[in-house]
Amino acid sequence: MRKLLILLLFLPFIALFSQVENVVIQWSTDDNQHFFPHALYADGENTLPYISRKLPWSAVDMLPRVRVQVTESTHIEDYTSYGNNIEKIRTEPLIEYSLVNEARRSFVVIKVLPFRKSEAGQLERINSFQIILEEEPALAKLKANTSGEWRDQSVLASGNWYKIAVDFNGMHKLTYEQLQEIGLSNPASVRVYGRGTRLLPENFSKGYTDDLNSVPIHIYKGGDGLFGPGDHILFYALGPVEWSFDEESNTFVHNLHPYSRTGYYFITDSQGSPQAPEEADLSTEAASQVVNSYDYRTYVEDETYNLISSGRQWFGDYFNVNLEENYLLVVHGRIEGEPVKIRVRAAARSGSSSTFTVRANHDQVGALSIRATDLSHYTSIYAHETEDVFTYVPQTDNLTITIVYNRPGSNSEGWLNYITLNGRSELTLFEDQMPFRDSRSVGMGTTSEFRVGNMDNSKVIWDVTDPDQPQYIDYSLSGTTASFKVETSLQREFIAFDPGGDNFDTPRFSGEGLGVVPNQNLHGLQHPDMVILTPELFLEQAQRLAKHRTINDGMEVAVVLQQQVFNEFSSGVPDVSAIRNFMKMFYDRSAGESSYCRYLLLLGDGSFDNRGSAGKVNNPNLLLTYQSEESLSPTRSYVSDDFFGILDTDESMYDGLLDIGIGRLPVST
Repeated sequence: MRKLLILLLFLPFIALFSQVENVVIQWSTDDNQHFFPHALYADGENTLPYISRKLPWSAVDMLPRVRVQVTESTHIEDYTSYGNNIEKIRTEPLIEYSLVNEARRSFVVIKVLPFRKSEAGQLERINSFQIILEEEPALAKLKANTSGEWRDQSVLASGNWYKIAVDFNGMHKLTYEQLQEIGLSNPASVRVYGRGTRLLPENFSKGYTDDLNSVPIHIYKGGDGLFGPGDHILFYALGPVEWSFDEESNTFVHNLHPYSRTGYYFITDSQGSPQAPEEADLSTEAASQVVNSYDYRTYVEDETYNLISSGRQWFGDYFNVNLEENYLLVVHGRIEGEPVKIRVRAAARSGSSSTFTVRANHDQVGALSIRATDLSHYTSIYAHETEDVFTYVPQTDNLTITIVYNRPGSNSEGWLNYITLNGRSELTLFEDQMPFRDSRSVGMGTTSEFRVGNMDNSKVIWDVTDPDQPQYIDYSLSGTTASFKVETSLQREFIAFDPGGDNFDTPRFSGEGLGVVPNQNLHGLQHPDMVILTPELFLEQAQRLAKHRTINDGMEVAVVLQQQVFNEFSSGVPDVSAIRNFMKMFYDRSAGESSYCRYLLLLGDGSFDNRGSAGKVNNPNLLLTYQSEESLSPTRSYVSDDFFGILDTDESMYDGLLDIGIGRLPVST
């Protein structure tokens, strides 16, 4: 699935810092194309013009948030020349923005698509608008490391460490017996480290993480108050799916990690006493609303086909001979009469336009229309895709979603990207754990009282809005209802659980890359001239090459295993940004050009299939590649190792310059 980098701009906010820029666009029209001076054409087909602004940013150590307020717009009668590109246009202007540095001054670079759709669905061009620039307090902590300061020692440098794997979001259980079995001599002193399968930001201005962090745990000691046989530890883990809220459709959307299906954590008994969660700050203000239901969300997405063997977007079921597929999704604790929203995204390759029909429990809820594809030239877009959100009121908790491809010809073919389902459920703890959130409670300056049913004094609620540091909720109990009040200007995420329950996911202790982790300390490396990144299979050859460079060129060469980089820079999870961040550590530590690491050599082959989704790439010598988000256009999709060498904080893959030399020896045996 392609993760959309475009943010919608009508978010609830707290204005701590505010700056307003008035923009007036001088439009011209020719052959039904609308344009203006100095327009940018970022959609790849030179049809939709964007307007760009660079505004100064003086809020130190804070990240920006940008909103757009339209002051004048004009209806467009004929927009056929824009073709399928109008799918990018929504009811509010779309924007991309990033925080950059220039001559030690900070700026926010903003790009706006100056079109919108009216409530009646008509296309409008925007003649004037205001850009409102504010602080984003919820994201400020993510920027803690943009100063270029890095730890000089990894926590993995000493002690006993064991690597485990998780596949889902939620509470996970480590039993006393498991901890003893893997050789941890002091289970009562176990600590958990890691960040799960959270995708690292590709843009430095979004912040970046350094080494492993300690994760708070809940220790269940049974009735004797001592941690021993029959007891267990619970911790909150992140699996390979991230969720975000889409203001346009009022639904949560999911994003699969492009490099791993698995999250990893590290456990040790050598780092002191276990970390308990801190207590969350609850509100004493009068509640604006009472919350006794929540947004339930689930999805279907199988990543099997990369249509042009390039890019990071993958598709699931193939519609060619078999033109109909059924998918079962369940809304646990569904509230009767509440509608569900079904988001479907699909692609088709056909010489004429085609459609997908969408049914829920045999009732047709809508259709996707996909434009024709030019089949005559190999440089044309291979397939077109679209998505839509359909509303349906189910009569049962179980929903069978049926997707039918209405193939117009024998050479037409289609692919499902994903289905996402959003519904409303009772805020009642029916099972051993229940993650919950409520988009309806979010609003500027609001305080919400959450009431959770089927609770007692033994059950626990955590605020996991920051999944790295969950906080304990000291709720009030009335009968079997737990209640607490929190400020909800921003989206909050919680989880309620029964610590004594049996039905918790258990991490995997064995398998490829799992088990005892030898001590390592890449953070302790000083200033090599060259880094050779290699899989373990080629370690001996990499060391021989390093010796050759040292003898013949006088270079100081560091030979580093790819997995070691992942362990220290992305919680053990494969991620191209971990390799880039590792190189940035040397860059930031250097006093000048003469002292920073100048070369990166990748010793190992690469593939578009970084995750082994096609089942063809599962060899231990594979090194990750940076793939473009574009995955349907043969002329705009690309692979590049340059990403690993764009190291300045104010640069990205799209506007940065290489700071080091990069090469790859694509060896496979």
